[in-house]
Amino acid sequence: MAGWYAPKIGHWVREVRDYNGSKPNRRKELVAVIPELSKVTENADDMRQLKKQFQNALEWNKKDMPEIWAGPKNQLTVNISPTRTFRHADGSVCRQFTQSITLAGSVNEYYGIACRDNQGSWKIPRR
Repeated sequence: MAGWYAPKIGHWVREVRDYNGSKPNRRKELVAVIPELSKVTENADDMRQLKKQFQNALEWNKKDMPEIWAGPKNQLTVNISPTRTFRHADGSVCRQFTQSITLAGSVNEYYGIACRDNQGSWKIPRR
């Protein structure tokens, strides 16, 4: 097995397994680092708003145009910005994005790819 591990996020970025013909080789790639919303806020309404923000930013915002959401008293701020649009090999439209979450003055950056599914929603692909 060959792999590329990213200690900062605690996850493999790419993993390649060569089974020497005994079964098909396998390749997995990390396409997004997604924050766990329950660690950001426990408020169900905030979580719904953040999911809506994600969909809106990827659907409507131009490249590098941020979609900003701020929670009550601005203790939680989430900024999502599409950085690139492309067509996947399967024909679906995909967008790379950055997501910045500021919680109580601490900022965390997340990066990823989302593709529009058949129902028109943006989803993180599994590769």
